[in-house]
Amino acid sequence: MSGLDDAQRRELLWALQRMPPDADLLWDSDDVLRRFLPLPLHDRLFDRNVMIVRGARGTGKSMLFHVLRAMQERQLPLTAVFPRAQVERLTWIEGFAETGLGHPSTAIVEDFVRSATDVELRLFWSVHLYCRIMVSLPKFDINAAPDTFRTWYAKPNAIAEWVQHAEVNLADLTTAFDWLQKNLVKHEEVYFITYDHLDKIGLDDPTIRTRATSTLLSMWLSLSNRYRNLRPKIFVREDLFTQATHHSADASKLRGRSMTLTWDTQALYRLLVRHMAAESDALADWVRQVVPLDPREPLGLMPPDYLPEDGPVSQQRFVEHLVGKQIGRGTTAGAPHRWIPSRLQDAHGVIAPRSLLTLFAIAAEHALENGPRATGSRLLHPDELRAALEGTSRQHVNQTAEEHRVVARLENLRGAVLLLDPVETTERLATPRPGPEDGFGTDGAWVLDELLRIGVIRYRHDGRLDIPDIYRFAFGIKRKGGVARPK
Repeated sequence: MSGLDDAQRRELLWALQRMPPDADLLWDSDDVLRRFLPLPLHDRLFDRNVMIVRGARGTGKSMLFHVLRAMQERQLPLTAVFPRAQVERLTWIEGFAETGLGHPSTAIVEDFVRSATDVELRLFWSVHLYCRIMVSLPKFDINAAPDTFRTWYAKPNAIAEWVQHAEVNLADLTTAFDWLQKNLVKHEEVYFITYDHLDKIGLDDPTIRTRATSTLLSMWLSLSNRYRNLRPKIFVREDLFTQATHHSADASKLRGRSMTLTWDTQALYRLLVRHMAAESDALADWVRQVVPLDPREPLGLMPPDYLPEDGPVSQQRFVEHLVGKQIGRGTTAGAPHRWIPSRLQDAHGVIAPRSLLTLFAIAAEHALENGPRATGSRLLHPDELRAALEGTSRQHVNQTAEEHRVVARLENLRGAVLLLDPVETTERLATPRPGPEDGFGTDGAWVLDELLRIGVIRYRHDGRLDIPDIYRFAFGIKRKGGVARPK
């Protein structure tokens, strides 16, 4: 295995730092398909009883949404991307997204939610659903459409106007859905309606965001009992799902009709291989030195279906090829393929794919800015990877704080050395941070309970408190005996 000269290493590092960690940064359908990693758990998406796809920020909800959009754009059969999924005569229709001109803007929706009743909100979602379906049907005659549709089509942001039309023609709306169901049954077809970016409604007002989501879920609970061939696939953040179900009398039904996106270590490393192979031909060739890549249309280069922890083709071999055989020094030294997930997981052991991709992109950027230190065929020096932890932590904290403002209370612990005394920690967490209120007042015990619940803090066996690296680095919280951060 030949070594890299400086120019070759820099070329590969430039490609590595370009890896987009966020699916919303991908606009080209080919690029979406080249980066998506189908997992066995994705097969549940095609179960008619699964209405909701849940997951924390960065766990792949929007990527899955974009894949479905790309498949619809390219008219790909289901088995082209999901070979294990049960084949049905499916049609995918985009029910709502921040992107695209076929939906009212999130700001307009937010303004409508602010003044509308729950009944009006459910009607809004119903009208928008009906019109999205109608406009997607082949040979649909807009001139023969009812007034509600024509108003929606001509003025997609005039929500109040087309909802008002629908209020006086409610029976016609029900008749239209009944007609659609009968035709779907007749032709043995199923329509799956996808929703994403619900968290972009009411960015600064959780109440608005929760009302918009809870009324959408309520509407679909009602429709799903009547229209078996019309099914939603609602991609929603875990925290927003929890808040929305608090406003529903049928919360247990909603939870029972949902699936959660989770990632194990093997899937995470396979995803990293996938993104690296998609970024450039040179990077794909470098990956092939230790991990075989299988070209599969329309997905491009795929990693092995199984990537064990050790062996000739394994997580260990791949990461050693990337960064070397050891990270850290002395008693804190460890195998890098284990060190990486242990630094990125929260207190519940959850790792977001976005954090893994961010870590390597920042490490590559650090190497380019300061001069690459890796030798041989490796791309990164262990210190470059360790230096990237702080930036990765900051990004993860910023994203988590959008869902849970209370995370900012960790600033009260800056400079503390782990492990922490629970009583002292509770006292320090009781002080609110400047800026928008997080809703916890001066109740430090409540703050601690919430941070424990969402995986920011955990109890150790001796009763003291620990904070995972993915959070502590952003707040300058130290660990006794830890290695100094590389400069």
